[in-house]
Amino acid sequence: MNKKFIPLVACFASATFLSATFGTAADESAIAGSGSQEDPYLISTADELLMIDDFDNASFKLINNIDVNSWSGVIFSGTLDGDGYKITIKSADNGFIYNNSGTVKNLSIDITDETTFPVLLTYTNDGTIENVHVSGTMGSNRAFYMGSVACLNGENGIIRNTYSTAYVAYRGSFGSGTNCYGVFAGDNKGIIENCYWLESSYQVDDFCGDNSGDITGCVLGGDIGKSDAAMRLPETYGGWDFENIWKIDPDMNNGFPCHINEREFIKIPVTDIELSENELYLEPGESALLTSNVIPDNAWNKNISWSSSDDTIASVTDDGTVTAHSVGETDITVTSEDGGFSRSCRVSVAIKATGVQLSHSMIAIERGDEFTLQASVLPENATYRNIVWSSSRPDIVSVENGIVTGIAEGSADITARSEDGEASAVCAVNVIKPAEERYDLNSDGICDIKDAELISRYLAGHTDTGLTLVSADVNGDGKVNSRDTVDLLHYLSSNKDGDA
Repeated sequence: MNKKFIPLVACFASATFLSATFGTAADESAIAGSGSQEDPYLISTADELLMIDDFDNASFKLINNIDVNSWSGVIFSGTLDGDGYKITIKSADNGFIYNNSGTVKNLSIDITDETTFPVLLTYTNDGTIENVHVSGTMGSNRAFYMGSVACLNGENGIIRNTYSTAYVAYRGSFGSGTNCYGVFAGDNKGIIENCYWLESSYQVDDFCGDNSGDITGCVLGGDIGKSDAAMRLPETYGGWDFENIWKIDPDMNNGFPCHINEREFIKIPVTDIELSENELYLEPGESALLTSNVIPDNAWNKNISWSSSDDTIASVTDDGTVTAHSVGETDITVTSEDGGFSRSCRVSVAIKATGVQLSHSMIAIERGDEFTLQASVLPENATYRNIVWSSSRPDIVSVENGIVTGIAEGSADITARSEDGEASAVCAVNVIKPAEERYDLNSDGICDIKDAELISRYLAGHTDTGLTLVSADVNGDGKVNSRDTVDLLHYLSSNKDGDA
């Protein structure tokens, strides 16, 4: 680590604290980039941010916003390009950079907890600071030097196109000699141009406490300078570049100047909107919540509005809660304020089915035969009364409009479902062989009295019949009993081709 111009004990304590807070500094080989100006190290985490103190004269670039719990100011000699991103530090000691001889640009830096150190960005600047936004709070009682951006801007120091919205307070007593207290800089021996400060202060009344360098185009606002109304006018900032560097927009930074590349204030347009549901089925008096998602997630304006094409059927509140009122259909639409992108959900308000009444719960039919099932929806005033039929095994049983057809021997379930999908009933179907095959128990090709005698012997307990529970169940009711014999005899008596 580079040495800081502070007592050895303080250095040791600071290094120990950093090690406890962040762990070992990031391994160079694990970070994308080589550290050159053409291929900078790409920094995305607080731990990786420590690398700016590890490699002299290296180049670094942020690739997203970074939150840091605690930080101790570093010695910096390279190039740090914030690329418009923001570093938020909860607690800082010695500012963000204790001594800067490099270049810090395109960065927002915010220190949320009030620091007693007399600077937020850099104590001594002998390098270049440009396109930087400094914010936070500082309330020091240390004598002689104070400034939110820099305490000391040296002869080689350049600060340009930078602004501070930091609260600055001197909480000590004024002593003898030169007191370099400024809300922006303490002592300037270099160049400060096209910069401004805007906030409130305590016992600090100057933009720069002492100046022996060059300050041009700078503006002082807040409670010690120009009014807020004046600070929102481009005319206040003569010679500033409002095409490539700065912008004033009433919807950004409270209407005060900010940087064009400052991502916190970039207007990212809405490109689309998503809706959680395409269809809803509700009963009168019932409610449901629709949710929407504006795309992209970081869109500048995520305001949306909700509407119903017929409020008498269903209405919608500002949070997407849909309430059904009367039977019918309506479209609930969500629309983005930016871009006017919209998505709709078709809401069908109906009396839902509570059940399906089916004429049979179990049937047996022969292969090739048909059977008609009857079904009705309950209650009688249900809005959708049509029945949707389906078979669990279409290769065994088919169904159309309740007409069941046996395709092959086996079992399948026929389901009668209400049109709104709220209720259903099931009929178990057993497809059996045709009678001429089923009743020919001795497999001699003829259905006659010998087959009746064979099943009677099976029922009497004889084990030499060659029949099984399946083959003896000639009526397909799942049981073998005298009813099978009766059915076989009935078949023989009614079949003219049978040999009774």
